[in-house]
Amino acid sequence: MGRIELDSMRIIKPIGKLVNKTCNSCGSDVPHYVTRCKHCFNDFRDQNRKKKTNLILPLLVFSLGFMGFVTTQKMAKTQISKQSIVEQESESLIMIEMGIEGPISNRVPFSDITSLEYVLGGDSQIYELFIIDSKGEKKLIFGSGDSIKKRADQMAEMMNKKLIVTNNTRMQR
Repeated sequence: MGRIELDSMRIIKPIGKLVNKTCNSCGSDVPHYVTRCKHCFNDFRDQNRKKKTNLILPLLVFSLGFMGFVTTQKMAKTQISKQSIVEQESESLIMIEMGIEGPISNRVPFSDITSLEYVLGGDSQIYELFIIDSKGEKKLIFGSGDSIKKRADQMAEMMNKKLIVTNNTRMQR
């Protein structure tokens, strides 16, 4: 039925047609202008919001997948393991890094090393051991989740170098 109008003779006649919509919840026909179904109280405004939020899930899944891909690529290019050997005969420290492309070794003479630094609460591990070269650059030679103080003392003694102990933990001992 459409709008009705009373003419001068009191006869009711329809003007135009009402546009109805079907409720997605109960299937009833309701006028197009209502925001809530009178039969089941379904809110039509929520359906409009749901249509807009349907893009959020695919974007979230894509973003997480992309971040996982980038992280995997970065991990694939980084080193797999690191090993340091003190060679007293040649008076040098041999640092070997095993990466994806294969082993890379670097020999540092004792004369280029000014001191060793044992760090508690390091950036990549809880316990880290660095060499400090004559240019003042720090190079990580070993890191662990377990204390390596004994190993650090032994390496400093073998190289006849000073061992500096740095505590970066919040609770100073």
